Amino acid sequence: MTIAGGLDARNQVVASLENLGIEIDTVPAKAGFITRWHFAGPFPRVSGASWEDSLDKVSVNEPNVDLDESYAVGDKALKWVRYVGNQGTVDLQKLFDPNTSVSVYAYATVVLSEDEELLLKIGSDDSYKCWFNGQAVGEYAGNRAWAADQDTLEIKGKKGVNIVLLKTTQGTGKWAFSAKLTDASNAPIKPWMK
Repeated sequence: MTIAGGLDARNQVVASLENLGIEIDTVPAKAGFITRWHFAGPFPRVSGASWEDSLDKVSVNEPNVDLDESYAVGDKALKWVRYVGNQGTVDLQKLFDPNTSVSVYAYATVVLSEDEELLLKIGSDDSYKCWFNGQAVGEYAGNRAWAADQDTLEIKGKKGVNIVLLKTTQGTGKWAFSAKLTDASNAPIKPWMK
């Protein structure tokens, strides 16, 4: 797997900063953005496949993934890679190569202090499918440019650990996504993220 932009080196810098008590994701996390992810990919899309077919093609054991698992793609073994973002939007085009006609999975755990009705706001370029605590909660099948909060998904958060799994598919050009948690009145929820 080739990851453009030096994700491994970036992770070493982030880990060094965290060891010093510096968290690079404080500002976007206060705004409710999920900033700590594990990625698996990129997985090739079937040539000529529709957006729906691309979303339905299973490349990992969705929605119950194992972060210790690896996946054969050609002669390579893809593993889950940790990522901590310093902004709400994740620019997948800068992180992954190849970044045309592919898909990537993003996995996050968020810890909530109580059970509550939440809104999960997704922005994507291009398609996505999302699971929350193992349940499919939303998808968009098509080609579009990223914008914040394009889709609002109503979810039931539980006290303790909650799991977000997001699959994004890419055609050509820019490729990004964002995921933000708010309460029912749109006030940001700052979950604790592992």
